[in-house]
Amino acid sequence: MAENLVQKVLHSPGVILLTLNDPGTRNAMSEEMAQQFAAIARALRTDHSVRAIVLTGSGGAFSGGGHLDMLFEKMKLPAEKNREIMESFYDSFLSIRAIGVPVIAAINGHAIGAGLCLALGCDVRVASSSAKLGLNFVHLGLHPGMGATYFLPRLVGYSRAAELLFTGAILSAEDALRLGVVSYVTSPEDVLSKATEIATQIAQAGPHVMRQLKETLLQTEYSTLPESLAREAQCQALNYASDEFLEGITAAREKRKPNFQSS
Repeated sequence: MAENLVQKVLHSPGVILLTLNDPGTRNAMSEEMAQQFAAIARALRTDHSVRAIVLTGSGGAFSGGGHLDMLFEKMKLPAEKNREIMESFYDSFLSIRAIGVPVIAAINGHAIGAGLCLALGCDVRVASSSAKLGLNFVHLGLHPGMGATYFLPRLVGYSRAAELLFTGAILSAEDALRLGVVSYVTSPEDVLSKATEIATQIAQAGPHVMRQLKETLLQTEYSTLPESLAREAQCQALNYASDEFLEGITAAREKRKPNFQSS
């Protein structure tokens, strides 16, 4: 198995930087990369010193999507085997959503196909002004995968998502911002610093509350209003008895910044 297809470093206190690291293929997503990504995600899930994650790509791309060699190999396999493999492949990369902390995608270059799906699975997206973004599955004669049909309609609405998926259109960063696919567009040299700025702000908040909130937001994708209200009340009830809330409310009364400790 190729090594270091995904790199993990401590970027700043509480903030982890994950980098898709196969620049020779524009960080194409292979089964080997999927396994490494999933292993890192599993380890991060139990590391409570982590408060936010920045996800980016090495070189000039975020990710060009599925590795072409991997896709060609699928032609040799029966449909049922491919279904099993693809579900596992999706789960490996989308395990980023189950770590339990906010994830900021620093889209430093092109994010195409499954590469854009991975970015859409993050909580916030910052894109380079030179990046191109698109879900071009249909141009490969391939149904969209890895959550494309789930994430995109929730961000831009059904009609716009249908148009983008049906045409496989490639968007400029500015068009992606206008449609709500990304939250910020910066100069290429500022993408990582902007994403890190957001992650650092998150890392200064209460770590237990942030993990609660991440879980709540994932649940509200399919919750009713009464269910959301019940979840909010349950979480606040737990917070009121916590040291984290005591520090937060004390800091507010003393007109200072709170100092939340990892737990």
